[in-house]
Amino acid sequence: MENLIYKIEEMAESLLELGIVGTALLVIIFFLILIISLIPTLFYLRSLHIAFQRCAPENRTHYPAEVWLLLIPFFNIAWHFITVKRLAESQKKEFEQRRLETNNISSSKIIGLAMCTFTLCTIIPFIGLLAAPIGFICWILYWIKLSGNSAMLIKKA
Repeated sequence: MENLIYKIEEMAESLLELGIVGTALLVIIFFLILIISLIPTLFYLRSLHIAFQRCAPENRTHYPAEVWLLLIPFFNIAWHFITVKRLAESQKKEFEQRRLETNNISSSKIIGLAMCTFTLCTIIPFIGLLAAPIGFICWILYWIKLSGNSAMLIKKA
C-alpha cells in the first residue's frame, strides 16, 4: 500500500513539473509570436506615418505621430477605422491640390475599411476563423495601396 501511495505522489510531482514546464513553454511561444508579429506591424505603422508626412500640413486630417496610437491594444481596433478614413481624406486633398488622379484613393479606402471590419470580426466565435485570413489579406493589399499612393506623392513633389 505504501508503495502505491509513493507511486501516486511521484506521478503527481511529475505532472506538476510538466505543468510548470508546459506553462513556461507556452509563455515563451506567446512572446515569440508577439515579437515576430510586432516587426511587420512597426513597418506598417512607419508606412502610415510616412504617408501622412508626404501630405502638406494643410491637407492633413491627422497628425503623422497619431498612427503610433495603433500600438495600444483594443483601442487600436476603433482607431484603425479613423486612421484609414483620415489618410484617404488627406491623400485625396493632396492629390487634388497637385492635380493628380484620385481613383486609387477611394479603392485604398475601401480595402482599408474592409481590413478593419474583418479584423473586428475576428472576435466573433467561428466567424473569426474565416475573418482572420481575409483581414490579413486585406491588410497586405491596403499596405501595398497606401505605399503606392504615398510613392506617387514623393515622385510628383
